[in-house]
Amino acid sequence: MTKFENDKDVKEYKKVIELNYKRLFRFELPDFKFEYPHEFTWEAYTTFLKLAYEKFRFDVYNKLESLCPGSQAKDDDMKVAINDCNLTKIKEDVFEKLGYPKTDAKSAWTIMKTYLNHITDAQWHHSIITV
Repeated sequence: MTKFENDKDVKEYKKVIELNYKRLFRFELPDFKFEYPHEFTWEAYTTFLKLAYEKFRFDVYNKLESLCPGSQAKDDDMKVAINDCNLTKIKEDVFEKLGYPKTDAKSAWTIMKTYLNHITDAQWHHSIITV
């Protein structure tokens, strides 16, 4: 960086590194500004998460029932059941079933952008942790 310190790209990278270094060591929240559907408020996102994880737990339960009917599941059974249930796909299905608008990006990207925008809201973060 020293050799090319006057280069435009190097200057930009240096700014980003300095900004993130300050945030990291001052424990500042990141400043995310992603675009996502305005209907996907933090209340709606919380409902979405609850439904997605309910569906995930239901799918894991059914998979365990098929793996070890009538007997207690072992750790290996649990790993197989969890790995067989695709949480990303479940989230995309729930997103679409709840009627949120499709964007150019995949639903998974919209969901992640929404999460990153809402996670910096202390009230929302607290509501998720206490669920």
